[in-house]
Amino acid sequence: MSDEKNICPDCNQTMKIIGSRKRTVKDISGEQYMFSLRRMRCETCNIIHTEIPDCIIPHKQYSKNAIITAIKGQCDYYTMENSTVFRWKKQDIPELQ
Repeated sequence: MSDEKNICPDCNQTMKIIGSRKRTVKDISGEQYMFSLRRMRCETCNIIHTEIPDCIIPHKQYSKNAIITAIKGQCDYYTMENSTVFRWKKQDIPELQ
């Protein structure tokens, strides 16, 4: 185990790892990948946080790269619905900025 300190984004205090959860993410072709994400609890404010890698956008079932590729129209074929891509184009997704 590393000596890395996990800091709460809400109160800047240390967090303790309490487990993990599975998260499935799809790529542009629809292939699914399973991630195991660490869950941590702040020792001060008791809030539970999930550590999410840069390739995943919270609350989205497709990877960051798949969303960017679809929005920019850089792929002739993708598995998500056109209405989904249209909605992504209208949304202000901070992780894509």
